[in-house]
Amino acid sequence: MPIKSKPKISVVVPAYNEEDYLPACLAALKKQKFNGSYEIIVVDNNSFDKTAQIARDFDCKVVFEPRKGVGSARQAGFAVSSGEIIVSTDADTIVPQDWLSRIAIEFKKDKNLAAFGGLYVLSSGSIFTRLIVFLFVYPVHFLDRFYNGGWNLPGANFAVRKTCFSKTGGFNVNLKINEEFDLSQRIRKFGKVKLSPCFLVKTSGRGYEYGIISWFIRYGPITFSRILLKRYNFQKLKSIRKEISHKRVLLEQIILGFLIFCFSVYFLFFSANSQVFGKVISHENTKQKIIALTFDDGPNEPYTSEILDILDKYNIKATFFEVGENIERYPTTTERIFQEGHVIGNHSYSHSFKKNFSHPFFKDEIEKTQDIIFGVTGKKPALFRPPWFFRDPLIMKTAKKYGLVIITGKFASNAEGAQHRSELNIDEISEQVKPGRILIFHDGYNNKRADRSQTVKAIEVLAPQLIKDGFTFVTIPELLDIQPYQ
Repeated sequence: MPIKSKPKISVVVPAYNEEDYLPACLAALKKQKFNGSYEIIVVDNNSFDKTAQIARDFDCKVVFEPRKGVGSARQAGFAVSSGEIIVSTDADTIVPQDWLSRIAIEFKKDKNLAAFGGLYVLSSGSIFTRLIVFLFVYPVHFLDRFYNGGWNLPGANFAVRKTCFSKTGGFNVNLKINEEFDLSQRIRKFGKVKLSPCFLVKTSGRGYEYGIISWFIRYGPITFSRILLKRYNFQKLKSIRKEISHKRVLLEQIILGFLIFCFSVYFLFFSANSQVFGKVISHENTKQKIIALTFDDGPNEPYTSEILDILDKYNIKATFFEVGENIERYPTTTERIFQEGHVIGNHSYSHSFKKNFSHPFFKDEIEKTQDIIFGVTGKKPALFRPPWFFRDPLIMKTAKKYGLVIITGKFASNAEGAQHRSELNIDEISEQVKPGRILIFHDGYNNKRADRSQTVKAIEVLAPQLIKDGFTFVTIPELLDIQPYQ
């Protein structure tokens, strides 16, 4: 319990116009189940409400700091602290009863520990906002650690060893935000910095008063600037920070919910790597410099033949996922593909998205194309690439019935899939080249004729470049060690 003698722990609470939140914060601090002594220091950061009086009513030490900013407030509190360990939280935060005990144990068992802290959950705000923060607060801090080489401790839940803190020179009082992260970076020179993701406090959701999107617009640039560029931006404080009615964030939550729904639909039905409805192969895990070139939506003349000429020139074998209607239009091209040792896969008959709904099992689209390819080559493909990668349980069931292996891959360029006339960026395509990757180009466009001259030009440049870089081109069956045909 707090006593007048020299304390083992000093608790610093910066406060600016916190009359609404401070009583609950201080009540939780007074109820600590801690055998040692501790003091509570409330720093009045030039408030004009009852913040200072409330602190005195709780028998806390009150320090006045006229310079606005939480960095200045924390520094003022830390400067008058007497404890061997200085801990800090925010005025809108409620700590658990064993908070100080846990902190004391961490510093006792590791003499090299310079700073220790945990994370937080929201005690107010919409359920949706609380859930998002709960799910993402640790991944964000982990990303922060990855880029900055160590943990950055949040201001609502951290502690430092006083001797180590003194060596840093204290907080950067010029920072209006992120002062605790800046300190976390500098104190590493004098000892370990540890974060425990399960060591939690409850803080208010007022920072998210306008919802997640508004928060991201406001704080996102600051966060990314700090994590990726290691630059600390400035931020003005609000005069009085209260929570607002949830009705004002309802529209944003509806929009965010819709975006999450769209992402979920994409991941379930269109993602190249999703295995939710059954096995899909998007690449081969290997360190060998091998790559599989694939071409979709053909045959489409004269571009398919021009691509074949280039492949023959460099002795490259590729995999062509062909559309049934296009094979009927250019059967001799499909025959040439087969005769020259390339592999032919099934890419549906019409490449029509509406067929996924008008014929949900996709039986006609798959079966008809199998028969057309058999009529030209005498072989039925073992590979199937769904148009737009769209899969659902019914399509997967049909593919399994016909003994087809589902293949996706990586698009060579964001612009390459569309019917384009602009020159393709070879550097962008080169960045997609990795060992074991299945690279997707288009020699056609759905079931229509299309200008694919830019794809031809890209292959003419890319093929010798990758050969020079030591890559070997293989077909998908060679890459995966499976049979090309049934």
